[in-house]
Order: sequence, then structure tokens, then C-alpha cells
Amino acid sequence: MIEFEQPKYNRVMSSEEKEVLTPEAFGYLIDLLQMGSIDDETMERIIIIALQVGNFVKQRVTRQMVDEILNFIIFSGQRSVSVKDILDLLILSDHEFDFGNEVN
Repeated sequence: MIEFEQPKYNRVMSSEEKEVLTPEAFGYLIDLLQMGSIDDETMERIIIIALQVGNFVKQRVTRQMVDEILNFIIFSGQRSVSVKDILDLLILSDHEFDFGNEVN
């Protein structure tokens, strides 16, 4: 029986993602994906939530923030996660947000 290798997931950041996610945060997600720690669907969920969070708090999403979002998604057991839940988590984790600055 012939086994075909599934094509690798190839992801390029959009301009909005480049403004909101730090290169380290995106690289971290790529590393997790390549190691098989997350799948492409989980990666996309994290990116979508990170964009919403970054746009709300008007600052770039760091690797540490992505890690906390990922851990919440994985360990909460919830199928859908609200941005409010993530913001509560990040605020409780002592992230300092400056709501007066722009994302750029």
C-alpha cells in the first residue's frame, strides 16, 4: 500500500498579524506546529484570539501572552473561548496594558 505524505501547513503572516503579533510570538507558534505540539486549527484559533486581544488592548501580543492563551485554550477544556476570558487571564497574570497607545 502506498502512503502519501500530507502536505505541510505553510503559513505567512498578514499585514494585520504583523502589526499585532511580535515576530517571537509567531515564531513560537510555528515551532509548536512543526514539533506537532499544536495542529493548524489550534494555531489559527490562537492567532484569531491574539489579534482580538491585541486590537483591544492596543499593544502587540508577545510570546508570553501567546503561551498563556495557548495554555488556557488547551487546559480549560472549553470548545470556544471568549476574548473576555483571555483578557481576564492576562490581567490576572500581571500584564500591564497601556490603553492609550496604538498597536503600531
